[in-house]
Amino acid sequence: MLDRNSSLAVWVQPLLGGPDGAHTRVTPRDGRIRARVILGLLGAMGLLGVLIQAPCMGTAWSDEAGTYAHLCHSPLIAQYLDPSLATGLGGTAWAALLGWVAALSGASAWSAVSYASLVAMINLIGFALAGIALLRLTAVPWRVLAFALSPVVVFTVVHSFDPLAIGFALWGVIGLIEGRNPVLAGVLFALAAAINPLALLVAAGVLLGLWAQHSAIPGQQALGQNAQALGQNAQGPADGSSGRTHTLIFAAAFAVPAVVMLGLDSRLGEWLPAWFQVRAEDGSPMGILAQLGVEVPVAAATVVAVFGILALVIVIALLLPSMALRGGIAPVLAPATVLLAGAALLLPSASPSFSLWLLPFAVLTVPHWGIQLSWMAAELLFAGGQQLYLLDTRTEEAGLPPHIYGPVCVLRLVAIVVIGVAAMRGARTPGGARPASASPVELEGEGRAPAPDPAQGPAHRSDTGAAPVAEDRQNPV
Repeated sequence: MLDRNSSLAVWVQPLLGGPDGAHTRVTPRDGRIRARVILGLLGAMGLLGVLIQAPCMGTAWSDEAGTYAHLCHSPLIAQYLDPSLATGLGGTAWAALLGWVAALSGASAWSAVSYASLVAMINLIGFALAGIALLRLTAVPWRVLAFALSPVVVFTVVHSFDPLAIGFALWGVIGLIEGRNPVLAGVLFALAAAINPLALLVAAGVLLGLWAQHSAIPGQQALGQNAQALGQNAQGPADGSSGRTHTLIFAAAFAVPAVVMLGLDSRLGEWLPAWFQVRAEDGSPMGILAQLGVEVPVAAATVVAVFGILALVIVIALLLPSMALRGGIAPVLAPATVLLAGAALLLPSASPSFSLWLLPFAVLTVPHWGIQLSWMAAELLFAGGQQLYLLDTRTEEAGLPPHIYGPVCVLRLVAIVVIGVAAMRGARTPGGARPASASPVELEGEGRAPAPDPAQGPAHRSDTGAAPVAEDRQNPV
């Protein structure tokens, strides 16, 4: 067998990439190049979504059949043209914050094309915020490609204001995990909830994950591990009450602006019934029943959604302490992934914007490309099938009949359930978004040198003086 120290192996080293471990030492410049490539691809997918809207912009969304046939129908633009329309929770939802911005800027008097351009610009900024936050949260930047290349990005550029809300929520997650600025995290989550209340599920899931880690590991130690994983220094008291203190500060910082925005917006009473109205096209189990002709009353849908989600939160809270959770970021975010995946089965509406909320957390907690690509394909079929189904049911032109659209919805829901299950499995076993103590390979993958281990001594460094190469290959980068 050829030995690495043999003369032949030494001669071919330059052809094969240099000595062992050469490509595990990624410089900060390499990290910046990766980030630019990923953000560039994300921007390209966003611009592709804008281009898909071109046929609708040409007719100013006046041709209803054309909007469905060209796959450029936007609930947000339809609602702008006809304010009497209302969409459900998990769809366009209640955008109080952006409603104020539109009123103050005079956007309510703009043409549909101008308003759509404003929406696209705001959402492209939101996608950029989300992409940068994901790069900061993950140890393996290339995993963010599952977010950047998702068809959900293309179909939601002017679908709602959710991309901006998700950008706010992800930076709020960073603030919670670092534990250094819970006030800013609370304000960011309040802004996200003012755009879509699904941010409440994200906040609840992240708090459950942090609580579970603080239960398994002393509070400040868990906080320090999470902060170290993000390249930060943990701040705050070294007693076990630090986690509870940060949670209370976060809750206060979230509640105050949220209550103020709720109190100032008079439309809440009008929106509440619309959140839980069942629509056949929205892809949820209740929507599938509506496709079959089964009418689900709003009261029944509300009870199932509210109590079902509360029960899911309780089950997760009871199971987490008994699970062998590993440290790091993935177990903190896994409950949020499961809550969003479960909500897809419980809420009356599960439109493409709903999938956009699940997408970044699936990227961070489910690193398996096979699962991600399967989900991408299911979302692509659903996003296109939804508009063709609307074409079939609301116009005289032939579109996608219910007996085909129904199985597409079921396939997509199955893919979402698989995402939720894989997220919890990843929280318990190696292979999640980031290990508790990030290995030198993973830290250098983000352009940061690992902290030296005093217990190892100077002999722990390689002959070339470079940082050591991790021996654990269970989670390769």
